[in-house]
Amino acid sequence: MTYSSDTQNDLAWYRDHSVTTQPHCPNCGSHHIEQKNHGRRTGGALGSIAAALGTFHSAGFNPIKDSGLPVSTSPTAILGALAGVIAGCAAGAALGQTVDETLLDNYRCLRCDYSFQTPNR
Repeated sequence: MTYSSDTQNDLAWYRDHSVTTQPHCPNCGSHHIEQKNHGRRTGGALGSIAAALGTFHSAGFNPIKDSGLPVSTSPTAILGALAGVIAGCAAGAALGQTVDETLLDNYRCLRCDYSFQTPNR
């Protein structure tokens, strides 16, 4: 197919200035990449554990020293503990996601197994 010179110039401009929405590997150029999310997973787990320990401690149970059941086992205390664990998990996951995005090589190419920090778009 033959294009006019104006159309060819337009096509060249769009090819050079187009923004691809699909990230690719900086090593091999493949679009088959995955997010590892190690910081997010670890942060969520640690946030949940910290919230659970804090909730049990505020209820009068020290899991490090005591070996029995929590003092307060009312439904309200149990629901409060669950809400605390959920909030701790969310806060830890948010902090872990920030760590993933700024410090860790969070992306991995499935083709060449190269790890890199931010995908090229």
